[in-house]
Amino acid sequence: MTGIYSDDVLRLWRAVVLQALLDAGNMGIASMFPNYQPWKIKQIRDEARDWIRAADKDFTEVCENANLDPRIIRQFGMKVIRGDSTAKHNLLKWKYEFRQNKRIGEKTDDS
Repeated sequence: MTGIYSDDVLRLWRAVVLQALLDAGNMGIASMFPNYQPWKIKQIRDEARDWIRAADKDFTEVCENANLDPRIIRQFGMKVIRGDSTAKHNLLKWKYEFRQNKRIGEKTDDS
């Protein structure tokens, strides 16, 4: 995809990246889908991890559509996969800010 995206389209692509990172970090799948069997949760986690590790054309296009640098997202994703507590904290912060409908990096009265 090329061209200028609306805020809604950009937000959609960023939601895809955010969800993949959350899934790869095993953060929230069970709470979002409490009836999922453990094997299904593991499958979702493993697929997200494989997607981030491979950093293939699809990964690159999704990141670019989200206006995010695929190299930085992959580096961050690998930290999340390894269980880096700072990366996981920052990911939860992004999730919270995303749900509050703030743009990434946007300053708030609290910061």
